Amino acid sequence: MALCSDEYFNSPVTQYSTEAGFWYSDVEPLYVKYVSNDTSYGLDYSLWPENFARYVEAYLAWRIIKRLSQNKSDLDDLEKLVNFRIGEAKNTDALEGPTVFPPSGSWVRSRSGGSSRERGGRNQLIG
Repeated sequence: MALCSDEYFNSPVTQYSTEAGFWYSDVEPLYVKYVSNDTSYGLDYSLWPENFARYVEAYLAWRIIKRLSQNKSDLDDLEKLVNFRIGEAKNTDALEGPTVFPPSGSWVRSRSGGSSRERGGRNQLIG
């Protein structure tokens, strides 16, 4: 889930409250990104990417085998498969989205007056 002040989700909003199913903030408009659990969207498994569905299969098998079997090698093999599948799913998800830069650290923000946008974007050579 993300609450941001811009439509590109570059400026997260950290000052908000949730009351009775509503979000309140000083920012207007407020942009929201979330994963739906509606059967038409998030819970419709046919809409999931194949490698994410494979990860869920491996994860559920790993959770089940922990209770059914005491075989340590099977558990270890399945845990390796789960880690491999989540890596595949994350890589595919990252490739499908736009380029995302990590947030600036506190030292960089202090040198630029607190905002990375004040002195230009990342592609401008402004000292």
